[in-house]
Amino acid sequence: MENKYEIQWRVETLSQIALTSNSEAQSFLVHGIRFSNWEKDIFRGSKFWIAKGCVTAPSLNAAIVEFYAKLKKIIPKISLISQCYIEFPFQPFLVKRTDKESAYFRYFRASEPIGLLFDDQQEKVLKIICKEEKIPEAFYFYWNDAVNTIGYSSKFLLMCAALEAVAKVGLSDEERMRDRKAYNRLFYPKIKEILGQDQGLMEDLYGTRENGFSGLRQRLTHGEYFRRRDSDKDYVDLVHQKIIQYLNNILQEELLFENVVDPQRHIWGNKEGDEIFDGRFIKAIGERTFDLKEVLSEADKNGSGDLESYEYIYDGAITTDY
Repeated sequence: MENKYEIQWRVETLSQIALTSNSEAQSFLVHGIRFSNWEKDIFRGSKFWIAKGCVTAPSLNAAIVEFYAKLKKIIPKISLISQCYIEFPFQPFLVKRTDKESAYFRYFRASEPIGLLFDDQQEKVLKIICKEEKIPEAFYFYWNDAVNTIGYSSKFLLMCAALEAVAKVGLSDEERMRDRKAYNRLFYPKIKEILGQDQGLMEDLYGTRENGFSGLRQRLTHGEYFRRRDSDKDYVDLVHQKIIQYLNNILQEELLFENVVDPQRHIWGNKEGDEIFDGRFIKAIGERTFDLKEVLSEADKNGSGDLESYEYIYDGAITTDY
């Protein structure tokens, strides 16, 4: 059976909608989704939009997937046109099935980053690698850029560039142009050495002998974006681990910590939400309506577990059939 779902989704962006030709003030409609400024007065400096739309689907999950897919097609195009930051996956949203008296609310909020200690051992590593000639300066430049980048694809490709900066040490561009096959016979074994004995990871990134363009690194570099199956592994984390292990091998002792929780921590883009980002069902108290801005205002003020005008539903019969 098909149900109708009303969805409200916050979008974080530095763009401000300032249309003059639309009858609905400061909003526009694309593929059935209406985008509006979070605050009606753009001079208040809000950094959010709200995206609203209706979806007909057999289940809550199917409705979210369909709405998300639409946003995924629209938002990158807005990024190009607006020429500024815009992000939606880690933003709060609310879904209301039209024939129900409850709604599904998934909460995210910005969180403060948690730092890491730079201790005596790390000072020792710094003094050693400042004298180490096996690692080129280009590696450190690429790695620093990767750590300071938020986007997954850009981070991954910068890490691959850092990896390849190490692999090409001792091989000049003239040698590569003169004899590409001889260059590859030295370059790819070095990549494999850095990645360790994980042949699967090597093939995932650089393809096979029969099909070199099947690798993720090759595909992203040549204009093919992630496929669904590419999300089965966290390649950023895997490459990070392999690089740290390789550097420890060069240092001949485990000076760089290999089991850091959440490596490549960043000042920006940190999010936290309910129950590891799982949403919860709520119902309104009294005359309250299901408005994302109102629900979010209470969650931000009191904490998501202490809403004043809404209460959480723990009845499995309601939540399993939505």
